Amino acid sequence: MKLLRRSPKISLSYVLVIPFVTQIFIAVGLTGYWSLRHGQIAIGQLVNQLGNESSKRVDQHLDNYLVQPHKVNQVNARSIESGILSRDLRTLGRYFWEQMRVYPDFAYINFADKDGKFVGINRDAQNVLQMDIIEPPHLGAYYRYDIEQGSPTKLVTKVPYEPRQEVWYTDAVAAKKPLWTRIYFWNDDKVMSISASYPVFDDRQQLIGVMGIDYLLDRINDFLGQLRPSRSAAVFILERDGLLVGNSSGEKTYTVQNNKPQRIKGAESSNSLIKETTQYLTKEFGDLNQVREPKWIKASIKGYNTFVQVNPWRDRYGLDWLVVIAMPESDFTEQINRNAQTTVLFCAIALVVTTSLGLLTARWIARSINRLNTASSAIARGDLNQTVRISRIEELATLARSFNSMVEQLRESFVALEQTNADLELRVDERTEKLSNALQSLQRAQAQMLQSEKMSSLGQMVAGIAHEINNPVTFISGNLTHANNYVSDLMELLERYQKHYPDAIEEIQNYIEDCDLEFVTLDLPKLLKSMQEGAKRIQSIVLSLRNFSRLDEAQLKSVDLHEGLENTLLLLQHRLKHTMKRREIEIVKNFEELPKIECYAGQLNQVFLNLLSNAIDALENVSDHPLLISIFTEATDSTAIVKICDNGKGIPEPVIAKIFDPFFTTKPIGQGTGLGLSIAYQIVVGQHHGSLSCSSEVGQGTEFTIEIPLHLA
Repeated sequence: MKLLRRSPKISLSYVLVIPFVTQIFIAVGLTGYWSLRHGQIAIGQLVNQLGNESSKRVDQHLDNYLVQPHKVNQVNARSIESGILSRDLRTLGRYFWEQMRVYPDFAYINFADKDGKFVGINRDAQNVLQMDIIEPPHLGAYYRYDIEQGSPTKLVTKVPYEPRQEVWYTDAVAAKKPLWTRIYFWNDDKVMSISASYPVFDDRQQLIGVMGIDYLLDRINDFLGQLRPSRSAAVFILERDGLLVGNSSGEKTYTVQNNKPQRIKGAESSNSLIKETTQYLTKEFGDLNQVREPKWIKASIKGYNTFVQVNPWRDRYGLDWLVVIAMPESDFTEQINRNAQTTVLFCAIALVVTTSLGLLTARWIARSINRLNTASSAIARGDLNQTVRISRIEELATLARSFNSMVEQLRESFVALEQTNADLELRVDERTEKLSNALQSLQRAQAQMLQSEKMSSLGQMVAGIAHEINNPVTFISGNLTHANNYVSDLMELLERYQKHYPDAIEEIQNYIEDCDLEFVTLDLPKLLKSMQEGAKRIQSIVLSLRNFSRLDEAQLKSVDLHEGLENTLLLLQHRLKHTMKRREIEIVKNFEELPKIECYAGQLNQVFLNLLSNAIDALENVSDHPLLISIFTEATDSTAIVKICDNGKGIPEPVIAKIFDPFFTTKPIGQGTGLGLSIAYQIVVGQHHGSLSCSSEVGQGTEFTIEIPLHLA
């Protein structure tokens, strides 16, 4: 036992310094090795990440930048087709002027009809708006005016111009659908432009004219110039024929020779990286039309390794471009090589410094053993954060164990006490949170049960009323048909009688005059027809009531959303009429073709009723402009989308964050429970696994968007 207790003594300096220096040496060696070993891997990962991020930013910018003109064209074209927007040139000019102020990226908005009349709003380089007009008898040239408050004032210039020969007009007429034109140059400013064209047809599909919105492609250059992923990288966009659309180098994508602009091909660019990269891609694929999916290539360009990413970008209006990102490998290897050298240098310095510090620390510990007494005094004063390392040094081992054991027992006692307090506080917090969640769940369930019970009672009442009304109405409608036939027979009999016996006896002749037989003969069929139309109207309302209640569709069923919307609008028809406080509310339907969806029809009708009722409420006290409720429907591959919009006063941003909370309402006491939108949200999101969102702008109106899966899992 004495031999076991006498372990070999080691110098305290060796105990601290040798292991410490050995670990540092190993760490330094491994760090340097792996730093050099994985440098190339890091380059590939970094370049791939930068390329993907840059490509996504370009795609996102193009998607956002180029979608607006077609949306505006669609709204303008439908407004003209439906007669909402007048075709008077100055009225159109004022309307376009307002749109140019809203959309600062638009360079030109115009409309030309099939007779050569034309109106357009131009934005010059100083962001000044001017109006161009072509009207009889001065066809063939536009007159450009300054604008004040949307009206033309001072004539600025007169320019020969035939809009029906321009590409934005001819391309749209030939295609008979919305599209992007070929890239062309403005005649007066020599700038590259592309036009979103939209042909406008009447209800007989005869051409009315063409809407057009111009974008200047220089703005794409500005965006790409801010996007360089590395010091000498190039980001550029090509058409399939190799012509440049935009680039990050700042150079023009066209030249002007003899006052005629000519576009530049990427393979002829003055930027050597763009030129060499385009030539390489043309050689690699033979034809740029062969690039149909994203490509990631490491190529040798100008004798240097270059990472090239090619990403096709298309839209549904005809654009088909290639987004190319070229990044020289030297942009990354220089920094990595410098970093590797710096790492090796710092590792060597760290090795020397840590060795020196180890020696100094050993001496310092040896000199600091006497501080054990100070630690004991600190514990006596209540400071338990004291400990002594158990060393192989014989002089300290026994004392250190006893000291640490005492400190540990005290510390464990205090820690146990603190842990007990913490556990109690945690349990209280957890129990409080559970109770709060349970209360909220109970309130939501109670609200939904209350609303469901109301809808069930309403459905039963509607079914009963519909049955009671439908039977006599059916009887009346059926008898009216027979009555109409009988009256026709009597009229024919009377006509034959008068034909064969024109000289009636005096008593009959007097009675004919007293009862005004000629008027009765003309008016009686009209009375019967109006009675039949009234009976059909009652039957239609009864059918809508029954369809809305959907008592037989409590389970999942494939239904037509348009039918549910129409039935709901029919039930709310009385609320849309003119009142003493406001004008009549106009319903604008923009229904696209929808497949039948699998849903709980009665619950969705409840959602439509709630949202449309809220839209009507939002327009109750509005009197300064026409009142509109717009309903849009569309379908994606997996969902159906319904948008309900009003042009009321809108909802403030702080209120939007709370509108789906149970019992939250902005209506006066007695006019709202605060449950409608909460239950609608639960039906759409909870029952149908869809989404219900709200967007609003104060003074402009509110839009609710419902998105529901076509099939419930």
